[in-house]
Amino acid sequence: MFDSILPFSFLMSKYESNPAFHIKTSLYKIETSAGKYLVHLEEYIRDTYVIKFYPVRFKKYPNKFQILSHDNVMQAVVSTALQIFIQQLVINPRASLGFIASASIIGSIKEEQSNNQRFRIYRQVMENLFGSVTFAHFCDIANSVYLMANKLNDMNEYVNEMQNVFSQLYPEMFDLHFTEV
Repeated sequence: MFDSILPFSFLMSKYESNPAFHIKTSLYKIETSAGKYLVHLEEYIRDTYVIKFYPVRFKKYPNKFQILSHDNVMQAVVSTALQIFIQQLVINPRASLGFIASASIIGSIKEEQSNNQRFRIYRQVMENLFGSVTFAHFCDIANSVYLMANKLNDMNEYVNEMQNVFSQLYPEMFDLHFTEV
């Protein structure tokens, strides 16, 4: 499970006009049996990356990261997105990875943000695939946020800084607090 890598290609990088926290976003395209997916690999300060993805057909929807696609390709898409991060880790051995698991929208019903289904799946995948040799794992269950911190960082300083960065970038998570898994 979560070991099937799909064909993907780099499309472009978009640099932020004010890179105080968010430096750039690199876009990748994944080819699946159900159609194309776009992967955003966002680069932040301190060599921190965030992965986001969605089916291309949802591109114009403002809630594209929340809609369930029912494509039955999620495992392969997540594996491929993580492979994109691993390629970045080879280039940048100090890289860390985070994600904010969006609450799912199914029709007119929106899941609660706290400890949502995506968060529970991603958390398990990160712990199983990456382990604790290179990375320390932190999460904020109430906000469904996960941080896989590279152990080359000073952990306390790094985690505190990332709490601050993500709290500023996502003010709806004003009470962000990471605890080690």
